[in-house]
Amino acid sequence: MKGRLDLKVTDLGATQLKNIAEPIRVYSLEVGQQAQAIDQQAQAPRAPPTMPSDHQAAIERIEAKRAFTRHATVYVAVNLLLIAIWAITSRGYFWPIWPILGWGVGLGANYRRAFLQRPISDDEIRRELEKGR
Repeated sequence: MKGRLDLKVTDLGATQLKNIAEPIRVYSLEVGQQAQAIDQQAQAPRAPPTMPSDHQAAIERIEAKRAFTRHATVYVAVNLLLIAIWAITSRGYFWPIWPILGWGVGLGANYRRAFLQRPISDDEIRRELEKGR
């Protein structure tokens, strides 16, 4: 069979499996052009993906702003639904005020984090490191 099929067989060694007394030999079978591509990828050195810290911080701020937008949208939709339920059922005591206020506090904290909190500066990091010494 050798030379007739485009196969790459790799012996991965003996592996101990649960509930089997003796180790079992394990092989990897790679077929065709994929076998060559996998082999080339395994041989090529890979550098870990790196990103500047200010770039990462900007991404985190953008994600926080998007998360706030989603949070605010859900807040408005759910509270409109609660007000509609109140209007359809009783129109007595305005009980939706409590979830509106309670959830509003959380929404306000989310807004503060996303839009008002300034990023940590290098100077603040340096001062904090000096305190720890």
